[in-house]
Amino acid sequence: MKEVNWSRTSGVIFVWQGVLAIAVSVMVGGIVGIMGKSLPSQIPLFYSQPWGEEQLAAPWQMVWPVGISWIAWGISWISSRLAKENILSTFVAGTGLVSQFIILLGLVRIVMIVI
Repeated sequence: MKEVNWSRTSGVIFVWQGVLAIAVSVMVGGIVGIMGKSLPSQIPLFYSQPWGEEQLAAPWQMVWPVGISWIAWGISWISSRLAKENILSTFVAGTGLVSQFIILLGLVRIVMIVI
């Protein structure tokens, strides 16, 4: 059985996290830049809340997904620098990558609802 190079795997996942963080930033910037004033006064942002008014937020609160995405990238970067075990930093980076992908899918859903 072939041994896994955890350091390289962590690096690849870390790069993909950066790509997703940039994609989330560009998506939110594009939504706000293109739609601007034509955005509704409230958008469905908090999907974990019960259906209705509790899910809605002001359009300026779309900075939350961007911030969370960059924080996940930052945590992965810190863990890759501080972790003595490469497998641990790989799992942290993988968890961040999955969370960023979920954020991106949530933003796609918001765009589909708003447009």
